[in-house]
Amino acid sequence: MTSVFSRDMGFGLMGHSFAVLSPVPLATVDRNKTKTPRLMVVDLDVNFVESQRRVFRPYDVDFLAAFNSKQASWRIATEKPDLIISDTQTLYGDGQNLVQWLQDNAALRSIPVIVASSESDTHDIRCQQMQPGADDFVAKPVATDQMRQVVGRYIPLKLKER
Repeated sequence: MTSVFSRDMGFGLMGHSFAVLSPVPLATVDRNKTKTPRLMVVDLDVNFVESQRRVFRPYDVDFLAAFNSKQASWRIATEKPDLIISDTQTLYGDGQNLVQWLQDNAALRSIPVIVASSESDTHDIRCQQMQPGADDFVAKPVATDQMRQVVGRYIPLKLKER
């Protein structure tokens, strides 16, 4: 069984707690039992996460959100999304570190990652982020149709039945 990590609580400076990662078996989710694709958005900006939730609400997609890289890595390991959209800047790390972490884990490296950035020079960011293992890139703000098109390359977007 593949090992990724577990979270144990430790204590940091001035009594603040922090998460310590240690190996544990991966796979609390049986992906064969659920056919609904899982989309995770990782971003510090709650407004961006919620706007993406609204974009994909009409589709048969399980939407997962994380607001920092620690939360993202925990949810990725335990819920194994089918696609990740991550900002280049996240609390406790950055999108590039998250992409590298995925590439370093055999059980997770097949998950495609779309890097989203509001950085001013998107060409340099695109070149920098695509090399370490990101699968695609979008510049923020991103149009709804463009995001659906990019996401549709990696997971099926089927409208929910009413």
